[in-house]
Amino acid sequence: MDNAKHGHHFVPREYLRHSCVVSEIARFTPGERTLQLVIDIAAALGRYRIVMEGPAGVRLRKLNHIRTIRGTTAIEGNTLTEGQVTDIIAGKRVVGSKREIDEVKGAHAAYSKVEAFDPLSSRALLRAHALMTKNEHWEVIETRRKQ
Repeated sequence: MDNAKHGHHFVPREYLRHSCVVSEIARFTPGERTLQLVIDIAAALGRYRIVMEGPAGVRLRKLNHIRTIRGTTAIEGNTLTEGQVTDIIAGKRVVGSKREIDEVKGAHAAYSKVEAFDPLSSRALLRAHALMTKNEHWEVIETRRKQ
């Protein structure tokens, strides 16, 4: 059956990488309101990019990075403050337990490389976890696989 005759086109295979749920998308003609919304969104994204590429964007990304690390480690019971997390990332000495400081360093290492990981790969998840835990768990997993 030729789907082109029926007004359908298929999603390119690269968009389906690990999922077969989406097999096709029906065509549609956007209305005037939809087009105006798309234009408004594109303009807002352009303004956002300008801000994010400037000094304010650098500060915002750094603050978000620090808050993400603080939040992630706090879930595990880490009591270090945002200020202490900032100092650890900057290579300064802080008062805290070795475990908590190592957690922050590991989270920083993992989040710094997050873009390189395949989000759908369980092996990538294990590698990220290994970075966060200073490879302790990764070595245990590898040992278990060999047994």
